[in-house]
Amino acid sequence: MQGDALALSTDALALSTDALALLADALALSADALALLADALALLADALALSVDALALQGIAKFNSLRINEMLYLAAVALLVVPTLLTAPASAQTKVYVVGATRLY
Repeated sequence: MQGDALALSTDALALSTDALALLADALALSADALALLADALALLADALALSVDALALQGIAKFNSLRINEMLYLAAVALLVVPTLLTAPASAQTKVYVVGATRLY
């Protein structure tokens, strides 16, 4: 009987040792998972910074596009208005006609 109790105690001790080894493995895996999570968070922070930079560049591009559109619009208006202004005196009436004028002395 004592032999059986000793064998059971030995088995319980072996099982406890195995459980502690499994716990150590689980803790190591947990540490690895936390390191991977830290890396993932760092990558996420980098991605957010890149996203902010991309939005800033997009805003600059839109501003430049608006500036280019404004310049093109002004150039088109100038192409229409300037020749009209330059040719206006040539096409204007140069003689003055007085119709039905009476002189009062």
